[in-house]
Amino acid sequence: RGSSVATSAPRPLRSGTRTRAASADHGVGGGGVVFTSEQIAAATRGQVLRRGGPGSITTDSRTARQGTWFLGLKGERYDGRMFASEAIARGCAGVVLEARDEEEAHKLRQSAEATGSDAGLVLVQGNSGGLDSLHGLARSVRDAFPGRVIGVTGSCGKTTTRSLASHLLRGLVSGGVHETEGNENNLVGVPRTLLGIRADTSHCVLELGMDRPGEIE
Repeated sequence: RGSSVATSAPRPLRSGTRTRAASADHGVGGGGVVFTSEQIAAATRGQVLRRGGPGSITTDSRTARQGTWFLGLKGERYDGRMFASEAIARGCAGVVLEARDEEEAHKLRQSAEATGSDAGLVLVQGNSGGLDSLHGLARSVRDAFPGRVIGVTGSCGKTTTRSLASHLLRGLVSGGVHETEGNENNLVGVPRTLLGIRADTSHCVLELGMDRPGEIE
């Protein structure tokens, strides 16, 4: 078995909160789609506890800086939410944190506010480790993106096919071509790729991996 390629036709921007979130300014803080506090809350179904400046999304506290919002992800062996104070110390516009209950929400809020910074804070109730928030933000970008999206998947040859497709497109289209970098083809990497779309992008080439039934759907 090899790779398969699926494309979606360009579509017009939709009206509403999600579209406004995904079609905000690009490039502040290092590239990607820029959200306001309210747009983040709308896309994640969270609550704005403190407003922050506009910024793009990062899930790595080491890349947090002015013009970015840090989204803490919780995995089996790590808890990115514990690095919220580090992201704030680096000057980020705000943090997005998911809490499973009121007690955890209180602890996360205290930790973020203990920095003494006026960085923004969006709190989301849930138990997905932040994945639902990440997917909600990426979905708002995908819903509003007016260009063409190409998905590459398969049991082997995905990266080569994606790289070739992107290379060919750059010689054929006038707009920018945005593509998956490295092995960012999973439940974290695909939404991060979408969040990195820049204002001049006309085509987005996504590499889609899978490690469980129904994941790509």
